[in-house]
Amino acid sequence: MINRALPEQRLAQAREALRKLLTGASTVPLSNQGESITYSSTDEARLRNYIRKLQGELGMSSVSFFNE
Repeated sequence: MINRALPEQRLAQAREALRKLLTGASTVPLSNQGESITYSSTDEARLRNYIRKLQGELGMSSVSFFNE
């Protein structure tokens, strides 16, 4: 059984970063495994792929990017 706490935390941060980009932020910083990554609106697809990866690790459907 995997420890879900860290992937869930990363997923929440990635979702929030995507939300910020979609609501007009020009850049959003995101920390991943000790590495800081800054996403811009041109990186939206890359951020969505990261969210899908995390959802897969957690056994979640990748249909929704946000907690709905």
